[in-house]
Amino acid sequence: MIAPQARQTQTATTGLRGPGRTCWKMAVIAGYAATAAFAGAGLSLVFSALGFYHASKVTPDRAWPRST
Repeated sequence: MIAPQARQTQTATTGLRGPGRTCWKMAVIAGYAATAAFAGAGLSLVFSALGFYHASKVTPDRAWPRST
């Protein structure tokens, strides 16, 4: 009686086709997340470089006025 119930029970990580497919799918999603994070870091580097370039070209008289 216990064996058929144990056979029908599924955990959240095994799914219908076993734990190998689940681990593979999670690895694919993690790869997408890593790619997006790497692209975001590159974009941040580009914007930082542009900001420093712009800061070197702006003279004090063209900067934002100080509030007194």
